Amino acid sequence: MKTEFTSEDGYLHISTHLYRMRLAFAPKPVAQQQDSKGRWHECWPDVRIIPENYGVGISGQSASSHEAPLQLFVDSIPQEIREVVRPFASHQWLLLQLCGESDRIRDLAFANPVLAYVFVNNHEMRGTTAKVGHTLALMHAHQKQREMCQWLGFPATQAAVRLFKKIHPESASLSGLRLLRGALSVDSDELMGRLAHCKMINAGVLDFVTNSRLKALVTPALLKEIEQSEEEKQASALSEQLIHCIHNLVHYGLPLFDRPFRSISQIEQFIENADRECMAAQERENERQAALQEARAAEIAHRRGRNAPAEQWRREQRRRDEQTKANWPPAPLPGTDAIIPISSYGMLREEGRMQQNCISSYWRSVTGAQRNAYVYRMLEPERATFTIVKHSGNVWHLSQIKAKSNGRVKPATRAFVREWLYKHSLSTGLPF
Repeated sequence: MKTEFTSEDGYLHISTHLYRMRLAFAPKPVAQQQDSKGRWHECWPDVRIIPENYGVGISGQSASSHEAPLQLFVDSIPQEIREVVRPFASHQWLLLQLCGESDRIRDLAFANPVLAYVFVNNHEMRGTTAKVGHTLALMHAHQKQREMCQWLGFPATQAAVRLFKKIHPESASLSGLRLLRGALSVDSDELMGRLAHCKMINAGVLDFVTNSRLKALVTPALLKEIEQSEEEKQASALSEQLIHCIHNLVHYGLPLFDRPFRSISQIEQFIENADRECMAAQERENERQAALQEARAAEIAHRRGRNAPAEQWRREQRRRDEQTKANWPPAPLPGTDAIIPISSYGMLREEGRMQQNCISSYWRSVTGAQRNAYVYRMLEPERATFTIVKHSGNVWHLSQIKAKSNGRVKPATRAFVREWLYKHSLSTGLPF
């Protein structure tokens, strides 16, 4: 069932097969969820309320009739508050609610949006509930910005206040900001020194300087290029691909890059070369495993004095291997005639063979405990393979998209995928 929007009794009603919720901003902000007995209870949704491209679809069309009730609700929010909240990819409700309830928090949101975003969502930083966090935000709203930084676990300095002002709201995720806080607690001076040279900080910069494996590979020249990259603004596909690449190299016992990168193109070339090496290593591993299985089967047949058990053993081994990879989750976003979800390990390996890439190495990210990635086969406007990854608030972003043999796709192809992602952006955060 799709997410359904309706307007009833002054509320925006949002309905799915999992829940029914209603929202209102005026005369006061209200978010409530309906229980199994039809009673309404206050809730704090953590997904995006105001769409990224509010009012206009990504291709320039007006909002559809399906989205009209949502647009009516968003229109009820004062424009200055709407524009402050809109860029954040998740956890928008508390910022909307508290901007409507507190002049101090509204002023903070205008002056330092990302600090306000972290401050109102303090329950995510302090390990409490949204209800308690809402109360605490109102209690501490009188504090100075550097005091708020300290209360949230960041350095109590004007430099930290300035740091928050540099972060693009589109780039701010609570999980990423928790990593930033942890990195600052380890070596605040070194990290602040690196970030002091950035005019603006996007998701790519944050990922590279806070990840323990990546920060040693960063140069000022690379950070500057990442800072200026639009593709690294909302989510860092580059850091995700590099981390995955390093994981594969370690898995196959292959040498890692031993000096810092100076440019994005240098990283892309390294990933491309490493993919080829990992594919060759995977083929060698497959051959070795096949030889071991044949030897084991021959040994069993010799012991039993007949050939039938050997073939039976091979079938059983294959069955066990398939079972280990059979726990394949459903696609988080539905496919189309042109975008087909990779729905099994066998299909993933087939995609890797057809496209001559190492996409099969992503099966652990798809089937693992976190299930934070999914792979799709693309037929139009050109043949390609792409991966989406899950971020804070259950928001899915495009991670990588490649033509055959890891070739680059056309800009129109990338835009096609982004439009498909946008069409599902209103329902990707379910359930609350």
